[in-house]
Amino acid sequence: MNKEELYSNLFLERDIIFHGLIVHPTTFVEILDYGLDAYHRIITPFRLTLDCIDFTKMLDLNIESVSIFKDVILQDEDLKQDMLSYLYLLFNKNNNFNITVHEDKLILNANDEDSIEIDEEVFDELSKLILIFNNTEKIKIEKEPDNLTEKQLDVYRKLKAGREESARRNQIHLYDCIIALQCLRVYIPSDVISNWTLFKIMTCYKNIIGLKIYDDSLKLACVSGESKGITGENHWLEKLKIKEV
Repeated sequence: MNKEELYSNLFLERDIIFHGLIVHPTTFVEILDYGLDAYHRIITPFRLTLDCIDFTKMLDLNIESVSIFKDVILQDEDLKQDMLSYLYLLFNKNNNFNITVHEDKLILNANDEDSIEIDEEVFDELSKLILIFNNTEKIKIEKEPDNLTEKQLDVYRKLKAGREESARRNQIHLYDCIIALQCLRVYIPSDVISNWTLFKIMTCYKNIIGLKIYDDSLKLACVSGESKGITGENHWLEKLKIKEV
């Protein structure tokens, strides 16, 4: 599925077809019913990177050839159960859906005849979709630089702690987005927002904030005659585009 079709289906709140099976992007109300902490936990396997892995506990593996899916998730009972829990949530609109777990792959069965073999490649493909559905990204770990003196390392750690504290204070929470969607520009009812995905909530929130900034810049431009804040990348249409990193 190309990105234009994917984003169109997400904004129209339609299910997605993935290798012949129905994928139901989890809605906000379904996430709340499941529990935010529990939900964030079960999507963690799809966000893992090699930076998250403690290789001192995996001495028998070649770091350069490690598979997150086969060597980490399927070998760790907690991660495997979290992954399976999310897959059951994601594919719950398929009749008679079940998962068969093998040592190096999963078989997703549905409708008594359709099935998907989840190997490393398909897992990566599905993970990219899941990150989009949930408006999130792979986990990033900031590693300490090598060859620092003790004094340099102390400075580095203090600066890192400061950045983390600043990020924590300035973090945008879901309830902040809901407030913006209901208090800025056009009011969006709660029962409508409840059936949106996190992708749609966050995209609409960013657009509303972007248009508010544009409106403010336009007022300034009318007074000062300076158009830099409302043209090019700052034009209102650019604010509405989905920008992929």
